[in-house]
Amino acid sequence: MSRKEAPREGLVRAALKGRVTNREAADALGLSLRQFRRVRARYRVAGVEGIVHANRGRPSRQRLPEEIAERITRLLAEKYAGFNDRHLTEKLRTVEDIEVSRERVKLRERNEALDLEVYALAALHILGPTFVRGLGERAAQLARPVAEAAASVEPAPQPFRRSGGWIPRRTGWVNGWRN
Repeated sequence: MSRKEAPREGLVRAALKGRVTNREAADALGLSLRQFRRVRARYRVAGVEGIVHANRGRPSRQRLPEEIAERITRLLAEKYAGFNDRHLTEKLRTVEDIEVSRERVKLRERNEALDLEVYALAALHILGPTFVRGLGERAAQLARPVAEAAASVEPAPQPFRRSGGWIPRRTGWVNGWRN
């Protein structure tokens, strides 16, 4: 019995004895009232086994058959080495006549930072060497106004000391509107 299923028995028994209502037990388990009634009916018929999920220990109906999974693994290692998930599923569908989703053959989790770096490098490659050579000068031109603006910013007002302790200085258009 899983941690999710463990509290079910006690709540179902309490509901059967009338200590809690079906609605309270359903809310405590995060189930709808109708689903709780189904669980309670299964408990009456089969006991604790009725609470445990019926598919426990069975393979998923959505699982890829072992022969096809081995064939895909072999093709990926030999014939389609280096293919990404999109290209691999396309080749499996058109050439090998194997219909699988991209999620089933996903090779790695997406790394968006790496993807952005690759896209940026591809864009620089497309723009050509003359554009790339001028990047340093353009960056310096853009950095000058930012540095000048940062130098002209006034420092933040400092708190001043009163007899009761440190009090932040009031600023803005309502400065000093009440004491």
